[in-house]
Amino acid sequence: MGSIYGSRLRRTTAPLLQVVVYLIPMLVLGWQITLCLVGVNLVMLLVNTLFVNPIKTVTKRMSVANGKMTEKLSNLLQGMEQARMNTAGRQTVEEFAAENENYVKESRGKIFFTACLEGFNTGFDLLCALTFLMIGIYFVQKGYTTLGALTAIYSLYGSFSYQFLQLGRYLPELIGCLTNAQNIFEFMEEKKEAESWYPERNENPVLKSDEKYIDVSHIRFSYSEDKELLKDYSLYSHKGETIAITGPSGCGKSTLSKLLLGLYPIQSGDIRIDGKSYYDLSNQEIREMISYVPQEPYLFNVSVRENILIGKQDATEEEIIEAAKRAHAHEFIMNLENGYDSCVGERGNRLSGGQRQRIAIARAILKEAPVMLLDEATSALDNESEQLVNDAMKSMKKEKNIIMIAHRPSTIALADRICAFNGESY
Repeated sequence: MGSIYGSRLRRTTAPLLQVVVYLIPMLVLGWQITLCLVGVNLVMLLVNTLFVNPIKTVTKRMSVANGKMTEKLSNLLQGMEQARMNTAGRQTVEEFAAENENYVKESRGKIFFTACLEGFNTGFDLLCALTFLMIGIYFVQKGYTTLGALTAIYSLYGSFSYQFLQLGRYLPELIGCLTNAQNIFEFMEEKKEAESWYPERNENPVLKSDEKYIDVSHIRFSYSEDKELLKDYSLYSHKGETIAITGPSGCGKSTLSKLLLGLYPIQSGDIRIDGKSYYDLSNQEIREMISYVPQEPYLFNVSVRENILIGKQDATEEEIIEAAKRAHAHEFIMNLENGYDSCVGERGNRLSGGQRQRIAIARAILKEAPVMLLDEATSALDNESEQLVNDAMKSMKKEKNIIMIAHRPSTIALADRICAFNGESY
């Protein structure tokens, strides 16, 4: 964007203004020969515009090829160990090489059109100079202008022709930059998430808080019309109760968590928390009631303190430390080089999986939401880290309503009630 408005647009606009400045005195000195020269230069500009569509097309293809090549490179670098250890890794390298070759091919196409444009403009500039001399001699002989006026026009024409040449050169480049910027424009025009999935308010009566604190009632949901993932599913939890949701992979457990978080709208049925229907709440209000700990929590490349503060921006230092202690994270944080000011690295890569998970739990505790949702929060941890995370969850029992999507027996054992994903509970 800076290239478009800072250099390309200026390079296109400035020659246009200078052409007008040189054109006025040339018309005064000899309008006949000046109009002839303008006609010749317009032909040059017209031919330049013929390069606009090819350059625009090849630039767009080049942008797509660059995106695919970058994606393959990113996958290759992030999965370097797997690529080196498995035979399929060679295929990954070959896929990157193929995308790289495609990008090189498209780059050569752009270089070809740019070189043709440059060569044409240079040749046409020489042709214009010869044409001027021929027309000038003819006009002097016919008495349409004087030799002095012709000399003055020729002096101005050098700069006039150069600016016309610049205009023809930078116009296709501007079009190419605009083509690349189209991806940004499309992203900026994406519709943002609505404040609520449900514009119409639900008129169902509010339940009392001493009944079902969390009530998922006969919900239906599908990502596509041909397959319904959740069909008439119900789930409930009393206040202060911890429930574990179990079931085979792909049955819809994570989808249920996304519906509880308000990331997707339920297609029928209802979800209530403390008697409040999702139909009556905005997405922000829904998410303020739930603390979420995913299987692979995302940590930003900032300090430990700033990552925990995401749960509550105005928290005091004492609240941060208390949340970390309850998450069994305070001890290892204090052993870091700069304690709570230690940077965790990109995606938390300077910490172990268990440490990242406990920081995520500290963040969730600090949020002070009445409901905590854990989606396979211990599935990727070793036994020691799992025990520390489970101890952190034990400290929150009875204080919060905890929903755990889990399959490890030690994690499931923490629950007051186990709900199989076929709707049965025991």
